[in-house]
Amino acid sequence: YRTLHLAGLEPYIMDLAPLALCRTLDEPWAIIISVKLDHLDIIVMADRLPQLIRRLSLPGEALSLSERLPTITEEVDRTIAFYNSSHKEKPLDSAVPMFVCGDLAQAPESWQSLAGRLECPVSILPSPVESPEGFDPSEFMVNIGLALKELLPEKGEASFSLVNFNALPEVYLPKAVRLSSILAPVGIIIGIGLLLYMGFLVYNKIAYTDVLRSQLAPIESSIAQQHREIATLREQIKPVEAQIEPVEARTGIFNTTFTSLGKAREQV
Repeated sequence: YRTLHLAGLEPYIMDLAPLALCRTLDEPWAIIISVKLDHLDIIVMADRLPQLIRRLSLPGEALSLSERLPTITEEVDRTIAFYNSSHKEKPLDSAVPMFVCGDLAQAPESWQSLAGRLECPVSILPSPVESPEGFDPSEFMVNIGLALKELLPEKGEASFSLVNFNALPEVYLPKAVRLSSILAPVGIIIGIGLLLYMGFLVYNKIAYTDVLRSQLAPIESSIAQQHREIATLREQIKPVEAQIEPVEARTGIFNTTFTSLGKAREQV
């Protein structure tokens, strides 16, 4: 993982090589044999499930395939015998096909010896994907199986392996994007926007208040001037008010006299 990380790669999915081989097979029952320079994989598929998986180390790389073949055949026979002893109700028989890949794909003359007493048909593990001319997919079946991890058809459409889980340790899995990590920045942006809007409103109110205050000073000065003028008028009215009372008294006498003369005239 560290090497991939240093290379700038972020792995998000991983698989075991035998399980990747199972994924390339479109058969419910089968035996898969994969031979590489230093190891041997034997897989027994039953009802689309890898019921038995064995990985064995082979002798040094200097040995040729023909020199390693007796060991391979012996381990295949041992695996079949072990499976049949554990599944006596439905053992492997000659109807179960055997598929080979890796180094064995280049040596078809050795295939029949692998079947042993089972006498089952042996053939090369077919690639489930199309390959360009001149490309030998049997050397890359594990890679193909890994590539198919997210591309297999829905259940019921084929007989591929039912086992498909991510073997990458959870600590190395890419962190899922949480809704809170998306909403939090959005909320912060909205909050900042609201604060800016409120600040703009407060600024406008303060500016408008300053304008009103600047207009208030002349009005207050005018009101004070009018109060002074009113006070002056009241001082001027006081002498006039003092002269009004004698005039009103004389007016009352004249009105009384005029009324009396009117009544006397009517009597005459």
